[in-house]
Amino acid sequence: MRRTLLAIIAIALAGPSAFAHHGYTTFFAQTERTAAPLLAQDRPVARHIPASEAAAIIEKALAAKQPQLASAANYNMQVLRRAEAGVSEFHQKRTHIFFIQDGEATLVTGGTLEGQKELSAGELRGTSVSGGTNVELKQGDVVVVPAATVHWFRDVRPQITYYSVNIDQP
Repeated sequence: MRRTLLAIIAIALAGPSAFAHHGYTTFFAQTERTAAPLLAQDRPVARHIPASEAAAIIEKALAAKQPQLASAANYNMQVLRRAEAGVSEFHQKRTHIFFIQDGEATLVTGGTLEGQKELSAGELRGTSVSGGTNVELKQGDVVVVPAATVHWFRDVRPQITYYSVNIDQP
């Protein structure tokens, strides 16, 4: 149910072309060309994807290490699996929304990015976070990490699978 709901949300946001690069266009979306009385434009049509199909597409993405499920100019949706702690991160203009599907982890938010290196303007990575707030994540949890918030998956037990909806500000 949760996977189907997330697929439907992604479809509604992304439109059909977002899935073409993964060969999923026929699964996720179709475009119905209609002329509105006052607006002449294409309108994307959302399509329900049964959990059995969505699960297969997600597993294929994880196996191929191609986590991106949908994208547009200002957002993307990924499915990710971690088996160990990640690097600490800071994104000046990116908000994350994590939907935890399986496993457990400690997410540290806020605090100070230690050992930081700038990857590009507004994008920093580090080795850890000092201070900050520990949040224990488990299956079914949702967490929003606003833009300009340091964050770090510190402990992962034994692995964690989650959807990440990433929204970029202009």
